[in-house]
Amino acid sequence: MAGFFKKNIVKRLLLNPSAFRLTYIFTLFFCSVAVVEWAAVTFKYVLMAWAGYIFFFYYLKNRRILNIRYCRWLVIFLMSTLLTALIHVTDNFLGNLVMFLHIAICFFIFYGMHTERNKKRVRKEMYWFCKLMVIITTALAAVGLPFVLLNMYGDFYGYHLIVYENRFTGLYTNPNLLGFSSAVAIICCHMLTRKKFLKHAGGKKTRLWLLLPCAALNLVSLFLSDSNASLVFLIFYVVFYLVYRVFRWQQEITLKEAAKKFAKLFAVCLVAAVSLVFARELCQMTAGGITTVTTKQEPVINKDTPGGKKPEGPVSFNHLNDNIDSGRIRLLMESAVLIGNHPLFGIGKENLVLYGERYIEGGLHFSDLHNGYLTIIVCGGIVGFVIFVAFALHVARHIIKSLFLEKKNLSKTAFPILFAFICAYCVYAVFEKTLLFEQTFMVVSFWLMLGYASCFMVRYDHLEDKIELNLLRKREGEQASLYDTPTEDDPLDELG
Repeated sequence: MAGFFKKNIVKRLLLNPSAFRLTYIFTLFFCSVAVVEWAAVTFKYVLMAWAGYIFFFYYLKNRRILNIRYCRWLVIFLMSTLLTALIHVTDNFLGNLVMFLHIAICFFIFYGMHTERNKKRVRKEMYWFCKLMVIITTALAAVGLPFVLLNMYGDFYGYHLIVYENRFTGLYTNPNLLGFSSAVAIICCHMLTRKKFLKHAGGKKTRLWLLLPCAALNLVSLFLSDSNASLVFLIFYVVFYLVYRVFRWQQEITLKEAAKKFAKLFAVCLVAAVSLVFARELCQMTAGGITTVTTKQEPVINKDTPGGKKPEGPVSFNHLNDNIDSGRIRLLMESAVLIGNHPLFGIGKENLVLYGERYIEGGLHFSDLHNGYLTIIVCGGIVGFVIFVAFALHVARHIIKSLFLEKKNLSKTAFPILFAFICAYCVYAVFEKTLLFEQTFMVVSFWLMLGYASCFMVRYDHLEDKIELNLLRKREGEQASLYDTPTEDDPLDELG
């Protein structure tokens, strides 16, 4: 009997998609943290077996996969990706197959979470992701910042600890990863202030005096990492969140109203963007002044390790590379060569460097293309890109309608925050290796947020409703019915 209960508990755990998602995404997060990276990289491949178990018994055997919205586009894209791997079967087939499995995980286990019946479990998962993300990133920032301000940094067995190329890296493997993680943590802090979200998730209300220092530490880390793409991500998050606040519950709008709202929105967004850029410059100048004072301090990190270098001077927290595009224009030209040789089905992600050496003199400028959209075109071909865009447009239309046409006041829920995150990420994907063909925290965090948003998308389903752009005439029947005014959330809402 005891064996039966133990077996049943293990089976329930193995078939718990929420447990898998949290384990998988934080494993990928620790793949970007120095020293523990090697263990996390090994463990992420072990987790793929767990993913296969969940996919077969939870989604395939129970036919839950048929309930995933716009599933046909996902299946067609996977078929195209598999065909690409088969076309280039002699080149890194196993690596491309692993990437195929990773994409399936993103599609079905992350995005497909809206098919799960246990919405309470999904709500708790959202809460714990936000809470753990804030705690971990704040702890890493609290450890790293004192070292960089005291000018203590160096190399440790191949890891550039605290500072890399004059930018704050902390305990991460790359300053851009630090910048993105800090931006996500700030957004999670924002989500933890939403009362409806906390109420429905069953989580304890986090006091503002605890969240503000966490957000501040992560913001300072973001500024000192000098990650332009991550700063753009945060700026556009603010922009799209304000878009919701201005245009929520707006089924029809006149030309005069639209002009006024766009003018106000542009002014506020411009002030917010300039303020963040100015704050970064001020933060970097202040931190640079502190490191100048402490530049005589000896680093505590062992510099006698292989590749260790002695710090040459105070850290200024600015790019050493004066090239504003950081080689992205060159990568665009090199991508055109790869697309020209394999236009329809692409080359497969694992063949990027190999085919770069084969078709481009001197090979690719970097090992990746620093552009999520470009990566899909090159690796999946024009066919794969068109399929992916078709899926994205369907989901975007559904989410936008479900959010903006809902008469209930959703401002205290997580839905507007998820919407702003997804839209800002789509801008961020222009500058970084994101969206799909990377088995990283950067990529999976997008699919996690998209999965959470899809639950709201299905809950507040306004796909069949129409948005009327009444630009040439005045609004009719403005006071026709008091029942058309926005209302607070139902106490029985399934999501927060």
